[in-house]
Amino acid sequence: LLVCNDDHWWQARCIGNGAFANCENSRASSRIGLIPSEALQLLKNTVESDLKGDGSIRSRGSQEMELIYESVCRMSLRDGFSRAIVLVGAPGVGRVLFEIFRVLEPVQRNRFLPFRTNEIEGVDYYFVEKPVMEKMIYSGQMLEFGEYRGNLYGTALSSVRGAQKFGTPLITPHPLALQLLRTPEFMPFIIFIKPPDAAAFKNTRLTSSSTPRTSTTSSKRKINISRTFSDAEIEQIINNSVLMHKQYGHLFDAVIVNEDLEESFTQLIRLINDLETKPTWVPLCWATNIRFD
Repeated sequence: LLVCNDDHWWQARCIGNGAFANCENSRASSRIGLIPSEALQLLKNTVESDLKGDGSIRSRGSQEMELIYESVCRMSLRDGFSRAIVLVGAPGVGRVLFEIFRVLEPVQRNRFLPFRTNEIEGVDYYFVEKPVMEKMIYSGQMLEFGEYRGNLYGTALSSVRGAQKFGTPLITPHPLALQLLRTPEFMPFIIFIKPPDAAAFKNTRLTSSSTPRTSTTSSKRKINISRTFSDAEIEQIINNSVLMHKQYGHLFDAVIVNEDLEESFTQLIRLINDLETKPTWVPLCWATNIRFD
């Protein structure tokens, strides 16, 4: 912000997008313009909400996520602390969101389900009795949870804390869980997996279907990418991604366009490496509330 003494409009300089935006970039830093003041933006949001008039009730969580402006600072990682890597995207945005989750050994999930012969306690999942799971939900110990065919499943906050002590946890939560994750305790680096345009989306999926292959990004596991989508599915995925970016885009630290799996994987690894070596923009409260146990 350059000038902010006007009641309605502030003067600001754009330094780029994302956590690695560089204020020393001459091209980006030369972009100066006007932005609505907090008071004007808040008034606009209130008027739009009143005009909506459809009788809908917005959750307190969604209201808290709609920040006007947020004070930030640049911060480098200190030795002994790892930020959680969070991947979010619309359902069906691409195999990369789920296959990378499998390949990179993510945080284990708690769930109440019958044991299967190919699942190992403490490796694939942590199994608990249903009353225990319900108690964890009601006491706020779950990052997210759901029910399917009468069975409960979810991700416990304690699992994220445990993983963070031994390395960098990789999490693919529902966007609603970002509110619990985006705190000084976890300091998540949030990456949005975005689909390409409809033509590129359809072309790449048809290509992968006609020439089934596997990725070689992992020496231990292969990534199957032979998945096709109908035109209606592609349109729905793109529309859902647009809505997700509109609602949560201010929380994203980086965006990966999933046009090619290998390239998407390479971008992800590059971002993780940069996170360990370069300063990033974070909420100011994170820098003033760091705790090291």
